[in-house]
Amino acid sequence: MRTASCACGQLRAVCSGEPKSVSLCHCSQCRKRTGAAFGIAVFFARENVSSEGRYHSHARKSDGGHGVTFHFCPHCGSNVF
Repeated sequence: MRTASCACGQLRAVCSGEPKSVSLCHCSQCRKRTGAAFGIAVFFARENVSSEGRYHSHARKSDGGHGVTFHFCPHCGSNVF
């Protein structure tokens, strides 16, 4: 069991099992999203993930053309899943 949470603790994502994949991206959008030189994402099967708390979402196309959606805490702004 793994838990990710925002800075204020209002939003949590709970994941069970092993990740399907781990990705590192250095596109301009991921650099903007994280404020770092790259973004790292860990992917789990949808049925193995649950969220607790309120969140807002931001959807966009990836550089490869695939849709991606990021969910963040409306209180502290942390990108959680």
